[in-house]
Amino acid sequence: MKNLGLSGTVERAENAISKNDANEKFLPRLSNSGAQVGALTISSDNDWPGIIFETANRYRIGIEGTRGKTLTIWANDSNGERRYGLLMLEKSGTIATVEDVEATTRNLPMLSVGQSVITLTSTSARSLGVNYANQSGKPIAVCVRIVGGTSAAVKILVNGVEFGSGHSIAQHTSAATAFSIVPNGATYRVESLFTIEQWTELR
Repeated sequence: MKNLGLSGTVERAENAISKNDANEKFLPRLSNSGAQVGALTISSDNDWPGIIFETANRYRIGIEGTRGKTLTIWANDSNGERRYGLLMLEKSGTIATVEDVEATTRNLPMLSVGQSVITLTSTSARSLGVNYANQSGKPIAVCVRIVGGTSAAVKILVNGVEFGSGHSIAQHTSAATAFSIVPNGATYRVESLFTIEQWTELR
């Protein structure tokens, strides 16, 4: 047995932990067994190594990995019943949050995503027989209703090709409607011998 000098004794004393404080409040530096410090529990003695946080009222939240193949995030109530679970299978790359996905989706060049229905009937922005270009960056939808006498007809041409049309016959006043999807970068034109009653676009 080696006797400690005064400086060695003081150093040991300063780094010592009291018996009361040492009970279940320390982590071994090298260990294959589980350990707990306050709300933190570390488990490494099975195929599901993970970290578990537990509150004083026994609510638990855990993050576990299974043989490097899955990652599980879960939450239990005070009775040990599972209230929430998220299982993520093995993958490469970055896992996106819901907010990330929604933000990305809003910017996709898809019909109806980030678009709204607008009425162009009472403006000079749209007229029959005029070519218009869809330069919105996304597909748009065009719906036109025209009115006539005992008959009415209307058609929509996309890049010069008929892509939507309508025709009706009535005793007095007739109405016809045409609908078409216009791809981004395409031109579209509405042709009719009658009067525009409604022109709306989803863009």
